[in-house]
Amino acid sequence: MTINERFKEIIKRLYNGNKRAFSFKIGVSPTVIENVVGARNGNPSYEVIHKVCANANINPAWLILEKGEMLMEDDLDMVMEPNEIYHKTNPEEADYVLSLKETISVQKDLISVLKKQIDEPKTDKTEE
Repeated sequence: MTINERFKEIIKRLYNGNKRAFSFKIGVSPTVIENVVGARNGNPSYEVIHKVCANANINPAWLILEKGEMLMEDDLDMVMEPNEIYHKTNPEEADYVLSLKETISVQKDLISVLKKQIDEPKTDKTEE
């Protein structure tokens, strides 16, 4: 399946074939989408691919490489595990991405604890 066909699949499955609704959702003009999925079958730019992934919850690995599922499972998946090749060629950046993912995980846990504290019934100690 080509990237153009994957764009068509997104539009068909998530937007009931409505190219205009898709273009507005991701923040590009309908003409840009028509150039990718229409008769021209032009290659989408990096900016368009980025907007699709960021604004339509599309897995970039699926969109670009047809790997994995179409939709992102969790916002945390936006910080993807670096693959082995990337890690070997850019170890500092790969380690940085992993540390960010760990930080996000810790912050999610903290948010969960704080939400529980907020939701707990408050006891008024002045009434005792």
